[in-house]
Amino acid sequence: MTQKIVRLHVGVHKTATTYLQQYLLQNRATLAQEGLAYWPTEDIRPRFKLAWEQQVMDQYSRRGRLGTLIRGDRALARMREWFDLDRNILLSEENLLGEGSDFFNGSVYPDAGARLTRLAEALPKNRPLEVWLCLRSYPDFLASIYGEAARFWKVPAPEIFVERHVNPTGRWPELVDQIRTALPQARLHVWAYEDFRRLEPLIVQKMTGVSLARLQPLQQSDVRPSASDRAIRACAALPDDIQGAERMFRMLELEELYPMQDSSDRFSPWTADQREQMEAAWQRDRDCIAKRNDVMFFQ
Repeated sequence: MTQKIVRLHVGVHKTATTYLQQYLLQNRATLAQEGLAYWPTEDIRPRFKLAWEQQVMDQYSRRGRLGTLIRGDRALARMREWFDLDRNILLSEENLLGEGSDFFNGSVYPDAGARLTRLAEALPKNRPLEVWLCLRSYPDFLASIYGEAARFWKVPAPEIFVERHVNPTGRWPELVDQIRTALPQARLHVWAYEDFRRLEPLIVQKMTGVSLARLQPLQQSDVRPSASDRAIRACAALPDDIQGAERMFRMLELEELYPMQDSSDRFSPWTADQREQMEAAWQRDRDCIAKRNDVMFFQ
């Protein structure tokens, strides 16, 4: 009898994750008929956030550790519910690796290993595990994550962000190392964002284990379009005390005031020389990952 597989689609952010999640959600009933339980991000994010924040609090608070000891690890118990099924299981949630504010000081997913180690506590020990990961060129990824983070947090000025991230060499290999350390038994599947449209049929079929003939194309995508350069810079310049929901609504106002006209309006804080150097770093790191024996790299 074939063992049921657990698959984790962990992002990264800004690599068509929302599109894939909506596509899988639209086909959730069909996937269930084929023996796959798909858990969308709406089911995962709040539970995992609670589990991660509890771990952080327990690490720094004696009272927190005592409370967890007395009450039990309820957050862990709730995560285990995802896997308590006699089915193949697929989770898709990019915040398993980290959040947009994690990038402000020049790091790229600095807590990914610790976060995945927390998730690993809930994973069944007797099932095959796969991790699915899409990576993107450094200048495009970092510009996109900055624009997304500006919607919710006070971000550093663009020139400061550039200074902290202009030399990203090794960031993606380091992330792969973190995943490998946290989940050493996992089969790791990786592809590049620029290849996604060409590879999409293969990735979807391999990730779900279901024939594409059984799945319906996404009827309508609700993926949020990127904000323009002027909107992002204006949002980044908002006062420090504008946070959360109010910041999100200010960004909506700015997007209406400064709409994206064409590709020249895309936010890209790098000089031409910086972009060239970062693209070269991406190509080197991409090749490095593709050559790893512990990675299945789709090309």
